[in-house]
Amino acid sequence: MMNDVMPSIVQMDAEELQKLMAEVKETVATEIQLPKPKEKSFGHLDMWNIRRNFRSTSDIMRRR
Repeated sequence: MMNDVMPSIVQMDAEELQKLMAEVKETVATEIQLPKPKEKSFGHLDMWNIRRNFRSTSDIMRRR
């Protein structure tokens, strides 16, 4: 079984470290507009459909 082990400490120049740690103040992708999520509301038609599709125990027993 072959294992390639990388060193856990990375050697880096002080100049490179300063470049990586510098704060960048820029905004990326400003022209993209994300779609707004639609809010689903529970209306009277939804309630009507639930009541219409509801079957009580007595209805099921009568059909047998």
